[in-house]
Amino acid sequence: MIRSRNRTQGATKFRNCYRVLTGAAAVSDVVGLRLFRDVEFTPVDVDLIQRLYNQAKNAVSREFTFSERTVIPEIPGVSEAYLGLLPASEFVSILADDNGEITKSLFYDNVRDFQDYNPVNTEIRQTLESDVQRKRFSLMNNGITIIAKTLRATGNRFYIEDFQIVNGCQTSHVLFDQRDNLDETIMVPLRLIATQDESVTASIIKATNRQTEVREEHLLALSDFGKKLEMFFQTFNDGKQLLRRSRQYNDLSGIEKTRIVTPANLIRAYAAMFLEEPHRTTRNYAALLDRVGKDIFAPEHRLEPYYVAAFALYRLEYLFRNQALDPKYKPARYHILLASRLLANAASLPRPNSHEMQRYCESTLELLWDVEKADALFAKAAAVVEVVAKGNFHRDYIRTQPFTESLKDLERSAEMTHPDLTHPN
Repeated sequence: MIRSRNRTQGATKFRNCYRVLTGAAAVSDVVGLRLFRDVEFTPVDVDLIQRLYNQAKNAVSREFTFSERTVIPEIPGVSEAYLGLLPASEFVSILADDNGEITKSLFYDNVRDFQDYNPVNTEIRQTLESDVQRKRFSLMNNGITIIAKTLRATGNRFYIEDFQIVNGCQTSHVLFDQRDNLDETIMVPLRLIATQDESVTASIIKATNRQTEVREEHLLALSDFGKKLEMFFQTFNDGKQLLRRSRQYNDLSGIEKTRIVTPANLIRAYAAMFLEEPHRTTRNYAALLDRVGKDIFAPEHRLEPYYVAAFALYRLEYLFRNQALDPKYKPARYHILLASRLLANAASLPRPNSHEMQRYCESTLELLWDVEKADALFAKAAAVVEVVAKGNFHRDYIRTQPFTESLKDLERSAEMTHPDLTHPN
């Protein structure tokens, strides 16, 4: 009896658990209210509960006027989409909550939160503050992408609900911060998309935020100095030509790729040879970028030193590739560049914007353009570095300021009269 009773209790518990798991009890209770014709039970897990909670919390609705727009042709998974320009003041009204603050929940699906006034955001603000530049804002900015679950349009009046700003978080925050200074001349590029498909939303978020990185030094090619430098490099021929930037020559035949000088390598080579700071070319490279426009790529600088640095690096890398120099010297390649300049011309370095600098560089180039003399020059420079390194070519030892100072002291001391380290003839 006891065993039978236990079986009965166990069966009852099982039936009760089954009713709970299948929702039968809940469905029965709701049906019993006689308020609903059809009742469906759908179990949800933790992930779905969190997603539903976020959707409920972020289900903001807004109305705005969007007259400067065009309809994007039909796309699978997208109910409708528009591309156009929205007045900045109208866009800011979408961002504001009832208290006049920016609605942070609109950026829940954004890849990054606001990065404060970093260099890029500072430039956006400066554009908005400029009477001339602000009128070009729509041409200079990548724009905003809004994805809404509900979208209704009546003429030029748009209603969106449960939407997210999935791209343009930085622009949105700067515009909102500058809202009191906006006028009708400032237009924001807007991509407005309506979809209920989560996979479509995810793919758009990934695509709009996955952009090719543009490093700060790459922008130098667009500066006046960068353009002048590129044209200057192209004036040389007969084995002396170098090319600036890399991508633009990828599809051209007959281009020796080793003659393409990347902006980063040019900065490093110049800093090593003419700023005498080879130890900053790797770990402290960011510090060199901060000096661009001042000590590096300054508008008044002569172009010749940059060509000398670039060509010296090209010749040195050629020796490494052809194993004419021992690979052990590679961690000290930028110290070898400095040593080669001091060996080539022991005179004090002229001002970078002077005619004396032009003459200084021309005498150095006479050595670099002569293959035999250049090879001898770099061999002697490597020997100088060898003396200072004392056999220790570990990066942590080589790439330090004390090592650089020891190298300079050696080259300027009486030890430079050693026959193996004399100026090449």
